[in-house]
Amino acid sequence: MHTRTTQLSMRTNNSVEAWHRRIRCVFQCAHPTLWSFLQKLIHEEHATHADVVHINSGEAPKHKITSRRLDPEKVIDKCQSGSLQNCRAGLSIFEPALAALSTIAIDRQANKVVGCRFTADFVDAPGSPPFPDEPEEFKALKGLWLKFDTDWAQTKEQPIRRGQWAHWVGVVVHPDYSNRGIARSLYEHNVNLLKSKGYTGAICENASAFSAKAVEKVGGKLIFVQPYSTYQYNGNFPFQSIPHLHVEFGLREAIF
Repeated sequence: MHTRTTQLSMRTNNSVEAWHRRIRCVFQCAHPTLWSFLQKLIHEEHATHADVVHINSGEAPKHKITSRRLDPEKVIDKCQSGSLQNCRAGLSIFEPALAALSTIAIDRQANKVVGCRFTADFVDAPGSPPFPDEPEEFKALKGLWLKFDTDWAQTKEQPIRRGQWAHWVGVVVHPDYSNRGIARSLYEHNVNLLKSKGYTGAICENASAFSAKAVEKVGGKLIFVQPYSTYQYNGNFPFQSIPHLHVEFGLREAIF
């Protein structure tokens, strides 16, 4: 049985802020649990500085920014330690396959996480991250996300093999560190990591102009695109009220 998705109506001033908070979760990281997880890491000290590389952050940052790979054991230990209990429902996302391919940005002076490029093998993570069932718009977004991934995989002559294509699941940068080129640097360092592991390339679903711009700067080419205003789901148009900054959903492919 299909769940009916009602067309979004004009919201009152009292509800606009709540709606924007909801949308921000989707369009900053494409998954509220990931964003919540990162926000908590920002306020906690991260362990050692293994595999540290400098990020070229464009204009001079207030703090020195470094980047390194996620340590899967440390990430999972943090989730299981009790400090991130409300993220335990999303623990399956942080499997070693994801952690081993992701890159995080760290403010070395403050020893805080300020951004992350979440990456997985496409074979392990086709389709969207596990969005919650509410609000209703998430169901429509999951359907669009899965359609694009399925259509993309069908453009390949052979089935996708493990270790061949990476899936850029989400990218996020703390608002205090915006406009410093950190998102682009996260992509650049992650590309180098994936190359070192023998990956052919990566795909990325872009729900916002923020993520689209970052992936284009590392060679991402638009493969599929769907304007939000014309996307129809169960006979309705669930994304007509999305703020104008977010005009389309796209899938981009980068070949290394």
